[in-house]
Amino acid sequence: MVMNVKLTMAEGHSDKVSHDSTQTAIWKVKHGIAPNGTPPPGYKYDKTKRQFIKNEDADMITKVFDLYDNEDYTALGICDFLNSQGFKTSRGNDWNRTTVLRLLSNIFYTGRFEYKGNLYHGTQEVYISEERYYARVEKMSLKYKGAKIRENDYILKGLLRSGETGNMLTGELKKEKFLYYSHRRPHYLAFKEEQIFSLIDDKMRMIRFSPGFEEYLRELFRESLEINEKSQAKDQEGVRKEIIRMEKEQQRLLQFLIDGIDEKAVRTRMDENKRVITRLENQHQQMRINKTDFILEVSKIIGNVRECFDVYDRSDFEEKGRIIKKLAQTIHVFEDRIDIDWRAPYSFILDERVIQIKNSLPVTAVSSDLIHQG
Repeated sequence: MVMNVKLTMAEGHSDKVSHDSTQTAIWKVKHGIAPNGTPPPGYKYDKTKRQFIKNEDADMITKVFDLYDNEDYTALGICDFLNSQGFKTSRGNDWNRTTVLRLLSNIFYTGRFEYKGNLYHGTQEVYISEERYYARVEKMSLKYKGAKIRENDYILKGLLRSGETGNMLTGELKKEKFLYYSHRRPHYLAFKEEQIFSLIDDKMRMIRFSPGFEEYLRELFRESLEINEKSQAKDQEGVRKEIIRMEKEQQRLLQFLIDGIDEKAVRTRMDENKRVITRLENQHQQMRINKTDFILEVSKIIGNVRECFDVYDRSDFEEKGRIIKKLAQTIHVFEDRIDIDWRAPYSFILDERVIQIKNSLPVTAVSSDLIHQG
């Protein structure tokens, strides 16, 4: 329980890191620098110039473009050429048709780049003109249907797993309008998006908190904290006594050092003691929980859960997806139900024992067990 709440208190730092990353990406885009990870083959990033420049593979990249555009090589023909010359991908692998087609269809080589679905003018060194690039794309579209950029951003991407096999479910569009989440091995299995949201809706309705139950949970946490405080005080006292003992030993060792007794051995022992004291002080600090702040933080978490349910009811699929991604780590999908692995700290608030209490109040034995395990 304490760790879950501490994780929530750390969310502010996480949000700041996320905000800083976003602001960095925005700055790069404004200055013509693609913010997306590793540069394509043929480029390296020059920190001094703050620019992507051609690297030692520039001649090879130029040759690939010439083979396809001017000598009518196929992607497989280019693969054979590259592998026969001993060229490797950035990961040290042999070239294959997919990597060649991805290279040929990348607009980055024209001096532009894509970010969040939009094209921007970049400052990177140019390999080919835009006219040549678009002529190539038109040529490729006859042979390479996979080069088309997927416009649909699947709402539940990365969140779903099959309850039957445990495999990740990925989005696919059928007949340009029906959205499914599926996997193909060990056998094909697919769930329609509307079906999955219907199961999520049922789950959210089942665990929805009322204001009365919200207050009941807060009271459980208050009682739980009081019980923990008693054992915590004993633990703190034990750590404090150990710190005092170690500090006294340091004073004795210091006297040995002044007296010139085996200086090397004494210094080694004093360094070991310093590390132990630092660890104990950190442990002691972590044990100190401000009761008022803790209860306020728990109240905030419980309130957030209830508010999420209220907003969820009024939302469309896209907004529901954003809400559920904040609460859930993984959703296991079965034909007739879903199981949810909740993110911390909501995993404690939405524990099955908590839901049992909600659905069967008053249950003194269960609530007492929850308090003691809190």
